[in-house]
Order: sequence, then structure tokens, then C-alpha cells
Amino acid sequence: MTRNIYDRLFGLLSRHTPPDSRPSTGPSASIVQKYHYFQEVLRYNNDTLKLIGELEDKLSGNRPFSIDFVRSIADKTSLNAFQLIKALNRVSNDHYLSLYKVLERINDAIRLETNRGHVPSAGGLVVPYSRITRDMIDSVGGKNATLGEIKNRIGLPVPDGFAIATIAYDTFMKSTGLYERIHRELSMLDLNDEEHTSATSKKIQSMIAGGDIPGEVLGSIKEAYNDLEKSAGRSVRLAIRSSSINEDSVLSFAGQYETMLNVRQEDIPSAYKQVIASMYCTSALFYLAHKGLASIEQKMSVGCMAMIDAKAAGIVYTKDPTSPESDTIVIAAVPGLGKSAVDGTVTPDVYTVDRSTGKTLKKQVVRKHSMLVLSRLGGIDTVVIDTGERQPCLDEGQIYRIAESALRVEQHYHCPQDMEWCVDQKGSLFILQSRQLNFSRSTTGHTRTYSGGEVLLDNCSTVCPGIGAGRAFVLTDERDIPLVPEGAILIAPHSSPSLVRAMDKVSAIITETGGIAGHMASMAREFNIPTITDAVNATSRIVPGEKITVDADSACVYRGAAERITGAEASGPVLARDTAAYRMLKKISRLIAPLHLTDPSSRHFEAPSCTTIHDITRYCHEKAIANMFDTCDGIPDATPAIKVAVRLPIDLYVLDIDGGTKGGLHKGTIKMENIASTPFYAFMTGMTHEGIRWWEPRRIDIRGFLSVLSSSAARVRDNERPVGERSLAAISKDYFNFNSRVGYHFSTIDAFCNDVKNNNYITFSFRGGASEDIRRFRRAKFLTTVLNELDFRTETRGDHVMAYFRKYDKDATLDKLDLLGRLTLCALHLDMLMTTDASVEWFTKAFLEGNYNFEIQRPL
Repeated sequence: MTRNIYDRLFGLLSRHTPPDSRPSTGPSASIVQKYHYFQEVLRYNNDTLKLIGELEDKLSGNRPFSIDFVRSIADKTSLNAFQLIKALNRVSNDHYLSLYKVLERINDAIRLETNRGHVPSAGGLVVPYSRITRDMIDSVGGKNATLGEIKNRIGLPVPDGFAIATIAYDTFMKSTGLYERIHRELSMLDLNDEEHTSATSKKIQSMIAGGDIPGEVLGSIKEAYNDLEKSAGRSVRLAIRSSSINEDSVLSFAGQYETMLNVRQEDIPSAYKQVIASMYCTSALFYLAHKGLASIEQKMSVGCMAMIDAKAAGIVYTKDPTSPESDTIVIAAVPGLGKSAVDGTVTPDVYTVDRSTGKTLKKQVVRKHSMLVLSRLGGIDTVVIDTGERQPCLDEGQIYRIAESALRVEQHYHCPQDMEWCVDQKGSLFILQSRQLNFSRSTTGHTRTYSGGEVLLDNCSTVCPGIGAGRAFVLTDERDIPLVPEGAILIAPHSSPSLVRAMDKVSAIITETGGIAGHMASMAREFNIPTITDAVNATSRIVPGEKITVDADSACVYRGAAERITGAEASGPVLARDTAAYRMLKKISRLIAPLHLTDPSSRHFEAPSCTTIHDITRYCHEKAIANMFDTCDGIPDATPAIKVAVRLPIDLYVLDIDGGTKGGLHKGTIKMENIASTPFYAFMTGMTHEGIRWWEPRRIDIRGFLSVLSSSAARVRDNERPVGERSLAAISKDYFNFNSRVGYHFSTIDAFCNDVKNNNYITFSFRGGASEDIRRFRRAKFLTTVLNELDFRTETRGDHVMAYFRKYDKDATLDKLDLLGRLTLCALHLDMLMTTDASVEWFTKAFLEGNYNFEIQRPL
């Protein structure tokens, strides 16, 4: 598998070049290429995180999937990781080639699991019901697997029969080329155009009807039918029913696919194709799209069971679907075959039964005007009941047996059941189908009541469901994570993989920003910590230390400890967890989803430490940002650039690398209105803030001035020269890299900002100065304190300050860039005024209050 992935990728990527990619003709062309490769990194990073989020969503067990999905998502994540590594190496001039070997090692381990977990059709192309259990859902589909389970493990009566397995479907589709032909039709499908959808549906069904079933499949069907006939001791007519992999699990597919009744032996092949073709009926296409499934990815098994000549038939619900809180069973019954009860063409008798005693509480017996019966020639006939009898379809004994059998199935599956049944002419009961009973939101009692406090936050987003209560711990600095107490509710301004360090002791997590595909969300689900995001102003609205309750199911936060939260209980474990596909996904997820590289500053944050695809994704993203940081570093002064005609104390030029400017240039210069780069415009707005009057005289500390003179003399002796006054910014519509070197000051800002929150970041660096060390260190402390107040994560070493602002929405990122523009200009030469340690606090307070000229306020 791994080798095929690389072969396919090298072929694909050799034909792909990024937009505006061309041979480098100089420094500016090189920057353009680097930027486009960086955009590739962001794209593949986000695509991989979405796939990981999809994988983890499936692991919740709330939606069904097949083994083909497992292999597909493994393949897609590997492909994205490969392209991510390739894009990173383009950004870094092949500095991270060792990552290919790391990925290959992970892919080899994934391949072992997907091959080991391969579930062949149990017994071949056709499987008798006597050998089927629910573990075989990937071979025989949901409906057949459930019937086999009921027959062989619960011990309830199911008609004899066999399943034409999914491998037979696969053989048929491949031998006829139908996969490719259907895919072409579906790729052009517009579900908003009903006429086109209907025409496409008919065309696909016609293609399937005209396909030739391979001889090996026909031979297996004939052999299975002969065995069934021999066992029955007579000629047998069949009910031929759909049983796709996803059918009758979490999704019902009720009424979407075809059922053929009373089918003769010679008509089995055409009936088989008709059932398969029903996968592409118009209503099924809409249903699949609504549920987020693709028709082409479904696998169809077909159930063939001996036709029962029913005296009565119908449906039983183990809970009242209109009143699930009541302790009753509801049975609907019609005379003859049950098709009319299922499709709703006649009004059935309705019997309400007490779940505890099995006693019939209520009977609603209707007049019968017609019934469906088996036709001698095949198919079914309608028989008119002239007298319009009001006789009940069932007696007390039959009602009791149906209710008791339904409860046995519910107990086995741990969730309410929606079951089809029939009673034959001799009064024997048979189970024809069973699936999980689903309730609408209006009837499940999802609204919770809470006694103990008021609602603090609502309309948040659920990342991981559950309920947690404890005292609030508001995290303002990630360095304080070790201080989080046991059982606390952790509240943070934004999601971060670093929070994993507290996940083994917190009761719940609340963040103001984040998302389902983010790094922290993945780990919250892995640790099963109730987590909500998009909790606006949570860090300011929740008082540190107060008792709160997080109801992540409803995405609400309450004041006070939980005394009681009431609501409808979950309807039991989801059947998707019982499949071979789920078990396989669980195994490969350990090689894809966990994130171990959480701290970029750690010495363990390196390529050999990547043990999952998520690790590779995180590592590539961080290293790509780090490599972009020095984009403008080392570009010669002679590089063609456009002068920014804005009044600043620096000589600023820009390189437009991709739509960073607009409008006409005036004498080779641009003004503010010519800046199309969203993040750079925000930064420049801050630098040109009206409150920063840099041209006015600033108060001077004489000792600071002398410090500059002595420090400069020392630098001259050490042959250290101040750099020129030329500052440079490489800008695009969503990105800028600003490099300013004035005197002995070195300032770099690298930022990306668009509508995708996960892409957005700011990286800031400031170091140097002309004064003595102690004054530069004080300015570094000033910068660090201000940046922390602005929600940046900071690292300070001596006079060097690094700050990071990651994964906030566009508005928040632009706001911080504006403030960063102000701070960059205000900090220039500020080291000369840092006379004492106490001055740091004064300058910090002044800046945060908007006193950008640091004027001493005198009383009136």
C-alpha cells in the first residue's frame, strides 16, 4: 500500500505546479515560490485535520461505516501527509527529507492492520442464515446480520434463507465496469435539480438491469437455493430484500430500497439486480446526501428468505415512538402480508401492551376492506374483504408472543427496537426484520432541567459530549497548566494541544475559540473529557474558583455544582461499535489520530518523535511557520521593491508576492489605500495610529543616553555594526512578513490571516537595542508583559522576545495585528528610558491605557 501511495503521489505531484510557480530569477521570485509552497502546507494541514476529525467522529459510534471507509480514510490521510511533507520541504529547501521515512514506517503499520482486519465474505459469495451473526455486517449487510443474530444467538424464529454477500455485489459491479460508469454519472449530479436527478437515477438503474451477473455468482445462488429447497422438502418462493452495510444500524434506510416478494427461482437474478438498482432510486440518492453518505461507497448484500404465507403481519415498537417515556409496547397488525402495514397503504389494528406485565392495555381494531396474499404465479395479489370485518388480526396469545419476542431483541441490543413480524397460517411467529427505534427530537426529551444555578453560557459548540462539575480554573498563561487542580473545570481563551497536560485531572474544558478538527479537540475526545468551544467571553464571565457545571451535551454552562441534571437517557450502545469495520478503525486510529508532539520548544519536538500522522501534521505546520519567519531575512538592499509612502520613522518597502497591493502606483510608491493585504493593512493601521506622535521630542534619560554611547563604542570595538534603516515586508492578500532592522534593533513579524481560523497565526520577534544589557532586558520584560495581556504566548531569553498568537478568528487576529503595529513603533529606542525595574510597570500600564507617547500625566 505504501509503495502504491508514493508511486501515485510522485506521478500526481510531478504534473502539479503551484500558482505562479516559475523558475527563480532572483530573491523576489524565490519568495513568491516559497509563499505558494507555504499555502500548500496550510491546505494539506487543514485537509488532514478534517480527515482526522471525520475518523474520530466515526469512532463515536454514532454513524455507521464500512471497512471500505476505513481503508479509504487511511489512504486519504497518508496521501495528505505525504503532500504536506513535500510542501514543507519545498518551503525549507529539502531540510526535512527524513519525514518521508517516518511516514513510510507509519504507513507500513497501518497496512498490517487493514490487511489483518480484512473480513472476506464469510463462506464465499453466498452465506446461509444458519451461519450469520451481527459480526458479519460487512459481508452480509445490516438487515441480514441482524436476522442472523436473532436466529442464531437470541434463538427466535426467522425464515430460512441465505444472503448474497457484498463480495458478490463487488464482483458484479467490477466485471460490468459499473463502478466507473456510475461514478461518472454521479460526479455530474446536481441534487438541487430534481429533473436531472430523476433522469440520472433512471439511467443508472437501467445500466444495472442490463448488466450480466458473473457465472460464479449465479452458480453460488443456484447452489444455495437448491440447499434451501432440499431443507424445506418442497419448492420455495423467496422474499428478496436489500441489506446494505449501513442499513438497519444507526441509519434505517426505511423504505428506500426495493423488496421483491414471492419470487420464483428463475426470477432470482433479475430480482437481485432490481434490489441493487434501488440503491440509486431518486429518494435514496437524496437520503444518502442528507445523511452525508455517498451512494458509490455503499455495498449491497441481498437477503433471500423463504416466503411465509402470512395470516397476519405488521410492526412492533418496543417503546411508543410518540411517547417514549411511557412504559408501553405498540403493535400494528394487518391481515395477510405485512407490506401494506409497512408502506402505510391500509390502517392497521393497534395494540398497546404493558412492557412489565405483557398485558394488553388497549386495542384499536379497524374494519378490514382488503388484504395482500401470495399469487400462484409469483408476486402478490390484493383480495377484497366484502364484509368489512372488524375482527382483530391477533389473539391475546399472539400479542403476548410478539411483545415478549421484541423485548428479548431489545434486551440483546440494549436499545428500543422497530421490528417487522408475521404469523403464518398455522399461527407460528416469524421475525422478518429488526432495527434500532429512533425518536424525533421533539419526543426524546432532549431539553435538560438543572436545579442549582443560572445559565452562564449557552449556544456554544460541543467537541466532546458529557457533563462535568467543579471549580473554575481560568488559564491566562499556558505556563500555569501544572497549577490546574484535580477535578477543576479548565477555562482557556483558546484551544491548544498543550492542554493535554491537564486532561487527566480536569472534569471539563471550556475554550473561547477552537473547533472540532483542531488538535485539542482530537485529544479531548481521546481522553473523553466533556469539552465545549466557542464559549464567547468565558474567561471574563466566569469567576476563578466558583463552582460551575458544564453540560457539553447541550453546550451550556451553569453556575453552581450539579445537584441534578435530568433528561432522556441515551437509547443504548450504537450498533456501529459491534462491527469489524469499527474494530479495524479503532486499531488504525492509534496510528493516525493521537497527538504526542504538543510543545514546539521541547527537545523532543523532532521528526523521529513522530509516531502518528497527527504528529507529522503538527510538526510540519510548526516547521513551515518557523521557516516562513525568515522570509525577508538576507534579501539584498538592491532587490526591487516598492516604497511605502507613509510617514514613519523607518524606511519601509514592500514586495508584492501575491495580490498584496491594489490600484496604481504613484512614482513607484504606494499609500495605505493601495495595500490589499488584509493582515499587513491592520499592522500598518497600528503603526500609523494617530496617538503615536513619534516625530515629537520624547523625554530623555541622560544616563540612558550615556549608556547608548558607551554600549555603541563597545560594539564598534567588537566590529559589530548597526544595520541600515531599510525595512522590508513581503505581502500577499492574506499574508505578510515584516523585517525591520533599525540601529541595533531587530524586529520580525510573520502573519497569516483569512476566514479559516485554523490557518491564522502571528509570530513576533524583537531583540537588540543600543543601550546596556539591563535596559534592554527591562524593555524585553515590558514587551513580554504587554503581549501576555494581549493574549499572546511568549518566550523571553535575555533581550530577545518571541510571541505567538495562533488559531483565532479573522477579526481577533486583525485586532492583535493593529495593536502589534502600535507596540512595535512604541518600543523603538524605549530601552533608553528603562531606568529602573519599576519603570517597566509604568510603561506597561501607559501603553495598555493608550498613552503611546508615554507622557507623564500631571494633575490639574
